[in-house]
Amino acid sequence: MAKSEKRLRGVYFPKSKYESIEEIDAFMRELSRIALRYGYSTQRGPKAGGGNILELLEAIVGGEIALVLLPDEQRAEVIPWLLEAADAAGADDRYTVRDALRAIANTLLESLRREYPDGDDPWGLLE
Repeated sequence: MAKSEKRLRGVYFPKSKYESIEEIDAFMRELSRIALRYGYSTQRGPKAGGGNILELLEAIVGGEIALVLLPDEQRAEVIPWLLEAADAAGADDRYTVRDALRAIANTLLESLRREYPDGDDPWGLLE
């Protein structure tokens, strides 16, 4: 395997996209952070307490985590709508529709932050 290529049990990181091991490691660290955000953490070993990428992927494949792919403009339009709908929803002592709407909006905002890490999204949602 070439120095700037790395495999993760069937995941190939092409040299044309990932020019160095550092770029691959940064990608894997981001995946680990996402896993940890969703509560999937490594329990043992040198990375104990970090995000567990395998558990994250298993949750996606198993349907525990839903992936939503929206065009940029649609995502930008639906985030404020979800937050407004959440504010308008009633609250009670159990997990509510309001909480679900906020969770969806926050997840979409997080994806926007990853896509525009410097905060200059064209819709001004990250300001």
